[in-house]
Amino acid sequence: MEAQLRPLRLWCLVQNYDWGRRGEDSTMARLFKRNSNSQIDLSRPYVEYCQVHPNKELARKLHMMRPNVYKDPNHKPEMVITLTEFKALCGFVSMEELKDVLIDVPRIAELVESCACLLDKDTKQELQLGIHTFDDFLRDGLVEYLDVNEENKALIALYECENDTDDSEKKKCDITHIEIEPLTLLGVCAGLIPYPHHNQSPRNTYQCAMGKQAMGNIAYNQVNYRYNFSNILIY
Repeated sequence: MEAQLRPLRLWCLVQNYDWGRRGEDSTMARLFKRNSNSQIDLSRPYVEYCQVHPNKELARKLHMMRPNVYKDPNHKPEMVITLTEFKALCGFVSMEELKDVLIDVPRIAELVESCACLLDKDTKQELQLGIHTFDDFLRDGLVEYLDVNEENKALIALYECENDTDDSEKKKCDITHIEIEPLTLLGVCAGLIPYPHHNQSPRNTYQCAMGKQAMGNIAYNQVNYRYNFSNILIY
């Protein structure tokens, strides 16, 4: 018989800390100033440290070593509430920790990756030689499946040259994905046919032709229209 865990009431104190420094005195502000078109507000405090120490002994030692940074020898708060306008929260980790995060969460890697295609010529050759499989590419984040909602927020190029020869550097970096093969769109049209193996082959051919003629969303209230039939291709 398992014992049921009972919730415990927490008796906490509210501590007011003067976090951060103002203007040029803040290291965080000076790092922020290095960004393009970024200006420091000399009247605004910039929070530089926000610690959580579950170990009371560690908190006491840090307070003795650097009392100007570690304000309190007690446990640091597990909840931080800002009473003024809050802009952003930035965290810095070591390169080794960052590398592990990018490996474990491939979707984060695309935010810091260069604009070049991750699936380069050497990687494709390794796939042909059987050194790597398609599942390996999925696991490593080189290839990924996108659902409809993700495609609405992605800028997908049909050919790799569209990413290499773009005159606008900003537009070039906006491209998030490249199609494995543009002809896969035809497979999408065929995949929309319900029970294709129960139809005659000419019927499937007709439906593929009609599916390629599908238009996008025609109105915001299209779900309330009284159309008998409508083709909407979202891809």
